[in-house]
Amino acid sequence: MLKRGFAATTIDEVCADAGLTKGSFFHYFKSKDEFAEAVLGHNWTSSQPMLDRAFSGSDDPLERLHGYLDAFVALAADPQVEKSCLFGNLSQEVAPTNPVLRAACGQGFARWSERIARELDEANRLHPRAADFDSESLSAYFIAIYEGSLILAKASGDAQVLADNVEHFRSYLNALFGRDDSRSERKGGARRASSHR
Repeated sequence: MLKRGFAATTIDEVCADAGLTKGSFFHYFKSKDEFAEAVLGHNWTSSQPMLDRAFSGSDDPLERLHGYLDAFVALAADPQVEKSCLFGNLSQEVAPTNPVLRAACGQGFARWSERIARELDEANRLHPRAADFDSESLSAYFIAIYEGSLILAKASGDAQVLADNVEHFRSYLNALFGRDDSRSERKGGARRASSHR
């Protein structure tokens, strides 16, 4: 589903890859739609350790946010990581016709946004701001940037657009908190440790 989409993925292929019979498939899932819901749930759960690691390493929520952005820059540079998002792909493919899967994708994006917004709220409380912003809106903005960048990366065949646009978001975040982004020179996607202190 991640590589070819929902419609192009058949139950026969799923069973073949899993080494199971169709009878086994339908023992657990009533339909391909129900299976896709379970896949989305598994995708979300399995991604949480990476998110938790990205948000760890500092008591400062703003530093944690920069660590999170670093993780996405690193993912963009990793040739082993598929430059795709199951929630984004299924949203584009099935949202107009499948309200159940649309809702499941929406819930995934909402959880993702809430996770980022919590860190932004904490950063808001601890750091002076150069401009007011809404944490929920800003977290949704990051998701829109990243999901859109996945589309651009596929169209161009160049994953660098992912890293570039995450860095643009970082510059915007720095501006909101009155940080001097000119000190945030990066080489190979790594931030200088002194950039955000």
